Amino acid sequence: MALTREQHEFLMKVSDFNSRCNAVQAGAMTIHLHHSFWKQTEIDRASEVKEDWDIPGRLIPFYGDWHDLICLNVETGAIEMLDDARRQIVSWPSHDVFIASLESLVEMPIDTSGVIEKESWLDF
Repeated sequence: MALTREQHEFLMKVSDFNSRCNAVQAGAMTIHLHHSFWKQTEIDRASEVKEDWDIPGRLIPFYGDWHDLICLNVETGAIEMLDDARRQIVSWPSHDVFIASLESLVEMPIDTSGVIEKESWLDF
């Protein structure tokens, strides 16, 4: 399926979001992003395996671990977040709205107060 110039440009720059975003707003909900946005080579390689992961042809994944994904819908221009069962969790009407929804949240340090040093595999 052919991309518009704007869609192509969007996919070319999604990996740039890694340096400034770790969450996305979806209505009143904030979704923490635990993976990296994909580089262009990863997006290109995705077309070879997306059928194996039950991703419809109209969607181009650009974020996720293949269980949970964020994709560009090339038919509508919307950005869609899918869960492991390939249900749409959230949708943004355009890549511009998606970009405006990206956030950088201060990450809280992990609470290790309940870790018992002698019972942990962690090296303290």
